[in-house]
Amino acid sequence: MGYAIGVDVGGTFTDVVLNGPDGTIAVAKCLSTHDDPIAGILTGVTRALGSLDPARVTRVVHATTLATNAVLERKGARVAYVTTKGFRAVVPLGRYARVEEDRYDLRFTPPPPPVAPGDCFEVDERVSARGEILIPLDPASVRRAALEIARRGIASAAVCLLHSYAEPAHERRAAAILREHVPHVVTSSEVWPEIREYERATTTIMSAYVGPLMASYLTRLRERLAAIGISAPVHVMESGGGVVSAELAARRAVATIESGPAAGVLAAAMAGPPDVISFDMGGTTAKACVVRGGRPEITHEFHVGGKGSFG
Repeated sequence: MGYAIGVDVGGTFTDVVLNGPDGTIAVAKCLSTHDDPIAGILTGVTRALGSLDPARVTRVVHATTLATNAVLERKGARVAYVTTKGFRAVVPLGRYARVEEDRYDLRFTPPPPPVAPGDCFEVDERVSARGEILIPLDPASVRRAALEIARRGIASAAVCLLHSYAEPAHERRAAAILREHVPHVVTSSEVWPEIREYERATTTIMSAYVGPLMASYLTRLRERLAAIGISAPVHVMESGGGVVSAELAARRAVATIESGPAAGVLAAAMAGPPDVISFDMGGTTAKACVVRGGRPEITHEFHVGGKGSFG
């Protein structure tokens, strides 16, 4: 068995843990490098390795707040939203409900929608809630949207067609056409194939928003690890506590929004006491989680990016 490396990059510190096959552990902590986060990772990895041959590393697991900070700091990509004809207003209109702390604020100003109304595009198709194809997808309408998206210089698109959770064929075909002109395309049937159009759309848009950043980052990380002799596969912690390949993390980037905090929660759950409160305070955000009976509590819906009407 080889060595495993765990990496956590926060707003202030980058932590690296090297775990050997015999249970030995080496730890390194260094300052995060905001202009180039990978430089901080390589510094920590080099310190943790010491005199160990990098080729003996067989696994790298990475928890990161990259997606979180991109959302909070509004540093994601410009996104085009592609949906079924007649439903382009679903996202700009949003939900009537406010988040709890703003419910009675008479001066409340709703946040801007996650995608500009002018960047919403419609295509001809219709699928029923049972997955029946009522109107076949018109490839020409998708191609027109793709050409306009490319003309505007938009590099990321979110595809969320009506009831695609029941029948994703139209979304997959539309995505294939869009990818001929748009570098990064995300479909709701892959990201969050669930009922509720607004929530599914905003989740998909958020994934398209942080996806290009995550894809570029993970590609560069693997290249620079390989340059120092580590060719092991890179896995990324997801918000639910599992790990996925770097390739899947780039396609489902929204699932890494709580990557860093999720890793801390799992560590707290494994610390021993069955009932604990996990508190993770970094340089940008602070998160808390309740662990009951050794199992972290799980939510299937949460707000991202501060106050607002999303939800």
